[in-house]
Amino acid sequence: MVRKTELALSGALMIFTVSGATPAFAQQAPDQETERPDQEAAGQDAATAGQAPVTAGQNLVTAGQDQVTARPDQQGEAGDIVVTARRQQERLRDVPTAATVIDADAALARGGITDVQSLVAQAPAVRFFDTSSPVNSEVSIRGSGTSRGTNADPSVGLYRDGLYIGGGALGGRSFTRLDLFDLARAEVLRGPQGALYGRNAVGGAINIISAKPGFKFGGFIDLNYGFEVERKQLQAVVNAPLSETVAVRLGVDLIRQDEGFFYNPDNDVYFDRNNTTGLRGQVRFKSGRLDVTLLAERQVGQIPSVTFQVYILPNSRFPQGYIQPKYVYPWNFPPSAGQRLHATSLQATYDLEFATLNVAGSFRKRESFFQFDADALNDAELARLRAGGGALTTDPNATSRTDDLTKTFTTNIYLAGASTGPLRWLLGGEILSQNSDFSITTGRTPTPANRAIGFFSPSQVEYRSQAVYGSLGYSLLDNLDLTVDLRHTWDDKQFQSARFDRGTGLPAGGQQFIVDARQSPTNLSYTATAGWKVTRDALLYARVGSGYRAGAFNTNLGDPRAPKPVPPAYGNENSVSYEAGAKGNIVRNIYATLAGYKTIVTDFLAQDDNGCSATNLQCPVASTPFLTNAGKGEVTGVELEMDGRFAIGAGQLRLTGAISRQGGKIVSGPYQGLRIPQLPRTIASAGANYRVPFVGGSTLIANATYQALEGGVRDIASPIGIDTREVLDVRLAVQKDRWTLALYSTNVTDNEFQLFGSDTTRRLNQPRLVGVQLRTSLR
Repeated sequence: MVRKTELALSGALMIFTVSGATPAFAQQAPDQETERPDQEAAGQDAATAGQAPVTAGQNLVTAGQDQVTARPDQQGEAGDIVVTARRQQERLRDVPTAATVIDADAALARGGITDVQSLVAQAPAVRFFDTSSPVNSEVSIRGSGTSRGTNADPSVGLYRDGLYIGGGALGGRSFTRLDLFDLARAEVLRGPQGALYGRNAVGGAINIISAKPGFKFGGFIDLNYGFEVERKQLQAVVNAPLSETVAVRLGVDLIRQDEGFFYNPDNDVYFDRNNTTGLRGQVRFKSGRLDVTLLAERQVGQIPSVTFQVYILPNSRFPQGYIQPKYVYPWNFPPSAGQRLHATSLQATYDLEFATLNVAGSFRKRESFFQFDADALNDAELARLRAGGGALTTDPNATSRTDDLTKTFTTNIYLAGASTGPLRWLLGGEILSQNSDFSITTGRTPTPANRAIGFFSPSQVEYRSQAVYGSLGYSLLDNLDLTVDLRHTWDDKQFQSARFDRGTGLPAGGQQFIVDARQSPTNLSYTATAGWKVTRDALLYARVGSGYRAGAFNTNLGDPRAPKPVPPAYGNENSVSYEAGAKGNIVRNIYATLAGYKTIVTDFLAQDDNGCSATNLQCPVASTPFLTNAGKGEVTGVELEMDGRFAIGAGQLRLTGAISRQGGKIVSGPYQGLRIPQLPRTIASAGANYRVPFVGGSTLIANATYQALEGGVRDIASPIGIDTREVLDVRLAVQKDRWTLALYSTNVTDNEFQLFGSDTTRRLNQPRLVGVQLRTSLR
């Protein structure tokens, strides 16, 4: 572990980080199209032969547009990767906002990306709140509020191929594993993005863009084995043209892992077991001005469950304290979690000459559940504790299961004007319809005072939203550009919830557990940006933008005995952010971006809990988290990213990196003076990727990534700090022709820290994992 000053210094000195998850700034220029001779990197699988060159400012082709990328040793100047951050194609260095891009080559340098933590770990000011299970983990950007145990919408806009996929009571604050499969690129936009991306983008937006069918045969097969947990993984993609106008792309993603690091001996299961199957099929038709892609996919399986260790220091109820072993938890109810995903989408563009028409729509059905032992004890452990005078009122039969079925239909249609002069424009509309059926089922031991065997609490949320948006930009001079974006949104949310005794089927808990409510807010979001091109490849910009997070309802009202009642509803959260930054080359082979910001949040959404805990005599069960409007919050920060390319001997070295410093407080309202939770003071990363000729015409590839964070508090009402954490991953590979063989290790130093903790529980990170990977590309 490092002290705060050491971590800040190491972050500054190690400002270069690996290509695997930091901005892919050093890609080819948009007016070039270079194919790699070995065709190995994953980005090639998304490439389309014969595609017209892409030029900065060219009209947007549907998100997910094929990008032909060069290998690291073949790429041009840094910053030239083409992105669609403003729903139009332009070079990343020309986008006047803080943005990080992870492309297929960058992902492959790390052996592929299969979880959100790996996706965002090295983007500055981005925090992945890992709750040990994907169903309620979430992403936070620039201090946007986290809501891990509630049914709240995310504070970051989550998009797949330009379409909103977030929301829903469970599993809607992060991406699924299948969303990350066969990645073309991911764009992480920091700061409010409400004008172009809409709801819940108060901290920023993340757009995952899947590789599309291309008109050249290709693909890959990837085999991966993790030794400590006996993890077996297969990923395979085949891309094939059926004619000059029709191409298909088929993929499969399998993981089989029955072992794990965290064990439940009572039921002989591992908390972190993972057995899922993902399938995807795409058909693309491209002829003349029309380009249409239809996608269908399905994921089903068992995913890692909620994991925690009971960690109670000696107190009045537990005179001897009680600390479970680090990785073995004696739960008498088996932990489990699962997720099913069925999705279809249509992406189409048509060139009207004066503009490009973009039409996109998707239907997404997501089923998620998790269950856990609410007291985290079996009978033997309870008897031992009672013999020592502790845990006298703990119920060994306390258990909880949460189920959610969310159906989301979204349509986005817009016109992007042709760039024929100083004026640029975009005009569009969006419709979102989302239904979420959510339920919590609890179990308990009946007593003379309360004969209930448990409760069943069903809820239903219906969310309807419509929006119109537009963008207008004008170049006053050759190097001075002004842009204004606006979006008006009409929301309607209806919520119904009740609570029933599982034994009698009658309502239980009183009138407070019967809720029938509705909210119909409207919102106007905006962005105003000024950009000054000092040179063709250097940009100074200033930006002010707003965003909002839709208010909703707390569907889990907890235990009636709770000392702090759960409010049934909370209002919208609104933010305004002021940002200034610079992008450009320090020297030709080193590209850097610098951004500073201040964000003011009105009605900041904070998570609190009802006060129940294993040590609470009044309510000795797991606490119930809820959301509430905490008041006015302010967050400030500065971010730096760099990307460098160097010829070292006969090889090519890429060094990239990121560091951010931030802080925030609630400055007025009921939680005035408290710090913004889950906001580390420092987030830093460092690493390197080195490619050098090896024996027999092969290439040796060495890759290392380092991630660190320190500072901040876990919850708004708790002074407990976030554990300082440092993680080093390494990978050594030999590549020859179409084949790559790699040996890798995650958390190679076996560093231990808490992902999250409270007065009575801890969640630990994953220990060191060693694995081997074999990959071949198809031609």
